[in-house]
Amino acid sequence: MKSLSLVAMLLVAAACSTTSSTETVDTLAVELDTVTIPDILQESDDNAIEWITTELEFENTVSGFQYAPMVAYNYRKGGLPLYSDIPEDDQAGSVVETLEYGARIELVKELINSKPDDKIIVDGLKGRYIEVKRPGGIINYVFSGYLSNVKVPELNNPDNLSAGDYFSRSFTLMQKPVKKSPRDTTNEETKYSYETNYVVEGDMHVLDHGYYEGGGQTVTLPKNATMQEAWLILTSFELHAGFKQVFPEFPTKSMNEITYETNITKFVNTNDDGEVVHISVELGQGCSDSTFITMVDGRIQIGQDGGC
Repeated sequence: MKSLSLVAMLLVAAACSTTSSTETVDTLAVELDTVTIPDILQESDDNAIEWITTELEFENTVSGFQYAPMVAYNYRKGGLPLYSDIPEDDQAGSVVETLEYGARIELVKELINSKPDDKIIVDGLKGRYIEVKRPGGIINYVFSGYLSNVKVPELNNPDNLSAGDYFSRSFTLMQKPVKKSPRDTTNEETKYSYETNYVVEGDMHVLDHGYYEGGGQTVTLPKNATMQEAWLILTSFELHAGFKQVFPEFPTKSMNEITYETNITKFVNTNDDGEVVHISVELGQGCSDSTFITMVDGRIQIGQDGGC
């Protein structure tokens, strides 16, 4: 994968996220005899789809809960210093240990990776020093900007899954996945449409969806997740390496740039307070594929969509 061009990596990632996940789910899906009252979703004024909702039998290999709001993991490949104290000028004290990439630590308070009023910047990431529980009741301090409650995918994703497949398979399912599909299977334009929703621990959701010209996956991260934390998570997937090539650092300003030679568009949107609320890389014009991080109703989502 690392030898592929940026365009090739984006194409491979899009293909995997819009096809392989569907095939995997279908092989594990067992429609139940009980069908709920179908939802009616108005796609347009002239074309309404009558949906059938079914529960799916879906197995993952997870044993026990994998997410905890007061457990965090280090996403800094060069190691993250652990300090004994913090002087008043916010310059950290003595280094007692350097946490390895992916190291697990226990926190005193629930993690919030970054806050708008954070002043400390390390490698372009905002954060602050937070308390870490150590053996024997010792309290140390670590920079928050490189932490996430989600295990580092690069170290825990041997099958090179997409973000959507990783979250649906690597965390405990809280209920059976629910799939919506058209009742009418004769309509060529709608018969391939579907939506499958996975609810996993940490109040996370994975939406796998498709239609006759494309599809995609969207992962809703935990409520405390930030845009910066989502960038750490998404850029640690080898399958989404093209996104990291376009955004090797977390962006802080709005942009809308098109590179016509490679047909790649990169978007960054900010809100009225100057906070980043959307980051995406789009490949192609007309028929295109997009890898994104976005905020919807206060929740952070990552994923990929493709189609015409």
